Order: sequence, then C-alpha cells, then structure tokens
Amino acid sequence: MSSGDSTEHGFIVRISDKSEIWIYARRFLYVGIERKWAAGSRLVFVKKITSNDVFMGSGTVDQIQDLGFLQKDEAAMCQKNGWHKKIIFKRLARYLPAIPLCGSSSQFLSFLIYNRTDSKSQTKTQQDQNIPLHGLPITHADILKIEGLAKAIIIS
Repeated sequence: MSSGDSTEHGFIVRISDKSEIWIYARRFLYVGIERKWAAGSRLVFVKKITSNDVFMGSGTVDQIQDLGFLQKDEAAMCQKNGWHKKIIFKRLARYLPAIPLCGSSSQFLSFLIYNRTDSKSQTKTQQDQNIPLHGLPITHADILKIEGLAKAIIIS
C-alpha cells in the first residue's frame, strides 16, 4: 500500500503520562491490546487532560517486539502490567497545542466513531465518556484530517 492510500490504517491508542514519556523520550510504547500491529503503520495518541480527551500526536511503527525478545526484567515488567508487545517508533509527531476532541474537531470525531463502531455498541456521541477509542482502527486519510487540525507539528 502506498502512504497515501485511504484504506491503509493505523490505530488510536490511549496513553498515560508515563506512556507519553516512553514515547517521546525513548521512542517506544508497551501495548496490552492485540491488534494487527505492523511496521510502517501509524498510531495516533489520545490522552485525557483534566476532563477532556486530546490528540497528542502520532507515531510511525518501526518494530514490534514480542516479550520473548525483551530482556528478562523488561519482559517481567510487561507481564506484570498485562502488556503483550513493545512498539518501537521510527518517526514521531507531537501536535502543539494538543487537539481537543471537542469543539472544532467534535464533528470529525463523531464521524470517525460512528463509522468505526457497530450498531450494537455504546452511544456514538463524543459526549459519551465511555467511547472505546483505545485500539480503534483509523485510516491514513483520517490521520491526515487529524493532523490538519493541528496548529503546529513537531516531528522527530
């Protein structure tokens, strides 16, 4: 697939303060959800700040490491925390300021969630605090739309 293919996809991943440090200082993330992680795919990072979710940035996957390839102490920490893989990034982007999932981006988010969840899932509005964003598939075209909402992007 070409990098501009609108059917290409990545995933939205919810991150914590600790994960944000790992991502931007050490260029990796441990994940506990099973997805079709692949080198070259993109992850979009979502984080809760005060009471609102924001898009923090994105990363392009370089490598996916199973626990068997990690050092013993690192693998033990992953098992203790329920993490199954270590994702190493080759390219990272940070959105400045972070993009809120309300206001100007709320219509886009509603569209994204409505088109990615089935009819039996929870209420499909951005006001619902239980929207399952973590692990939600996202197309390359949608990632470009999110990036288009950023005032500035720092790439490393």
